Amino acid sequence: MNLIVDAGNTKIKLAIFQKKTYVHHESVEEGTFVDAVKDIFKRYPRVNRAIVSNVGVLTEEQIKM
Repeated sequence: MNLIVDAGNTKIKLAIFQKKTYVHHESVEEGTFVDAVKDIFKRYPRVNRAIVSNVGVLTEEQIKM
């Protein structure tokens, strides 16, 4: 499974794909990003890859988690 993170200027969009199938999507505020990612890893423990697009909203620590 793949986690896709698109951190824009106002919202952070999260999506999960299983191969080419769209499994999950949500938009979160910057302040809830870490909790949202933790929740995704609990709900989808088979996530083993991530792609992050960031316009500068996320810190390096947040990206590395």
